[in-house]
Amino acid sequence: STQSSGTASRTPVPSVLSKEFAPVSALVEQAIAQHRLPGAVVQIGHAGNVVFRQAFGVRKLAGEPGLDGVPAPAEPMTVDTIFDLASLTKSLATATAIMALYEQGRVQLDEPVQTYLPDFNPLDDPRRAQVTLRLLLTHTSGIAGDLSLDGPWGLARADKAEGTRRALAAQVVFEPGQLFHYSDIGFILVGAIVEKLTGQSIDTYVQLNVFTPLGMHDTEGGVARRHVRH
Repeated sequence: STQSSGTASRTPVPSVLSKEFAPVSALVEQAIAQHRLPGAVVQIGHAGNVVFRQAFGVRKLAGEPGLDGVPAPAEPMTVDTIFDLASLTKSLATATAIMALYEQGRVQLDEPVQTYLPDFNPLDDPRRAQVTLRLLLTHTSGIAGDLSLDGPWGLARADKAEGTRRALAAQVVFEPGQLFHYSDIGFILVGAIVEKLTGQSIDTYVQLNVFTPLGMHDTEGGVARRHVRH
């Protein structure tokens, strides 16, 4: 997926501590001491309640640029720090969006991708014709994992149109449906199908139809305007 999101709370979020989860705290603190990660927020829910919530370490290392681009001191992690969800958007946003369209009868999981995106198979290649939406969602389409980075694409500015073009032209390197091969490209194509059917960007559609109805007011698609909300 090409989207990223973050979560945080608009109101102060208290830590929730419990001696029962001391081993969890010890594991995170050990990982930080071993420089495996700079910091983390751990939240555990049970029976509809938050039973443990704690911030560890730092969210910005000393000397790294702050929001103004100037190197600044380290910042402690807080429980309301906004994180880039990265590829979690595949399941939380993109897959949820396409399944909502499936529930509405606007898309069929076993329909070939070329039905919705004709440019995926302009030459009627029989191998590409076998790639269905279901195969994209389950990483069994046979499509390569990542986009080609040939040329200066994306160096000066974001170029979503070129990224989509490259995704549509990506090689089907394995026989469709035969094996699992994690593919970012596959979910770029799923997002493109959402956009084609709704006439909205994937970010806008997910914001209006997934995040907002669920009350996820601090989760957003695209590049976050602010990485940290105090």
